[in-house]
Amino acid sequence: SLTLNVDTTEIPLSSLGASLRRHIPPTLTDGTVRLSCRLTQPRQALPEIAARLKGTGLVWHMPPAHLMGDLEMDLRAHPPGPAGGSWAFEVEAKLHHGTLDGVPLIGKAQDLEGRARIRPERIEIDELAATALGSRWTLQGTVITKRASPTFEFLVTSEPELASLISLLPSLQEAWQPEGRVGLRAVCRGSVPMPQGPD
Repeated sequence: SLTLNVDTTEIPLSSLGASLRRHIPPTLTDGTVRLSCRLTQPRQALPEIAARLKGTGLVWHMPPAHLMGDLEMDLRAHPPGPAGGSWAFEVEAKLHHGTLDGVPLIGKAQDLEGRARIRPERIEIDELAATALGSRWTLQGTVITKRASPTFEFLVTSEPELASLISLLPSLQEAWQPEGRVGLRAVCRGSVPMPQGPD
């Protein structure tokens, strides 16, 4: 059997050359990353890759919003067997110390913390929590990615102040001056339209 370990120091994304930069999502524009990777090749078995990526001070630009935070990703993967097929993999991702700016209506979401699992055909969000409009919001759900237009189903829960919610509707703000909190539990379903290539 064979085992190969690779570890890097912290690498600023701004220092990467064009040949490496093209493998990074264009929305990810700043921060530092550190990679630890182990390749194991057992006798008479498929090789397995185990990797951990730690990103610090990462910045994603997604106009009109941008996200800043720290990210940890643990990957396990192996290539297809002799009969063919595709790579099998599972990624556990954790987001810490996140801030999302420029969100329509809300403006800013702070203290973003989340955990998700990524597989070839689906993304399972165990929990994504943030503070916005003066209250804590939690999202859980699934994104099915195997379709041409990925579909999602999310459960959103919070106990926001009524005054914060009514501030999103300026036309009602003068007539209504509610006080107290409301228990909110909403299910959101839909699809994500994908850009179409040229005919």
